Amino acid sequence: MNLYGYGGFSFASELEPFSGDDTGFVVGGGAKYKAFENQHFHVNAFSELSYAADEFGGGVEGTLFEFKFGGVISKDFTPRVGAYGGVLLVPFSDGEVDFGPATADIERDDTFGIFLGANFSFDRINIRPEVGLGNESRFSIMVDMAM
Repeated sequence: MNLYGYGGFSFASELEPFSGDDTGFVVGGGAKYKAFENQHFHVNAFSELSYAADEFGGGVEGTLFEFKFGGVISKDFTPRVGAYGGVLLVPFSDGEVDFGPATADIERDDTFGIFLGANFSFDRINIRPEVGLGNESRFSIMVDMAM
C-alpha cells in the first residue's frame, strides 16, 4: 500500500444547470494498492478523499467533498513517461453551491466515472494531465507526491 497526496487545477468542467465552464482547484489524498504488475503494465486499486472548490462564472461558486474508490491500469513507456486509464465510483459526495444570495446543497447524480491521463515522473513527484468522463466532464492537471 502506498499513500499519496495531490493538488490540481481544473481548467474546464460543468455544473448543470448553470451555464459556462468553471475553473477551480482540488486537493486530496488516499491509498493505492498494487493488484497486479508485470513488465508491460500495472493494475492498482485506490481509495481517496478529495475537496474541490470551483467558480462557474456569473457569481456561481461551489465546493464539493467526496470519497472515491476505483481501479487503474497504467503503462510506462519510459522510466519517466506513462499513460493510464481507470474507473471510479463515488459513494459519498456532499457539497454546496452559492449563486447570488441563495445557497443549495449538491451531490453527484452519476457516481460512476472514467478517467484517462498521462504521467510524467520527476523523482517522487508526478505531473498528470487528466481527462474525466462519465460522472464529470473535465480537464485537469494534477501534481501528486508519494508519501
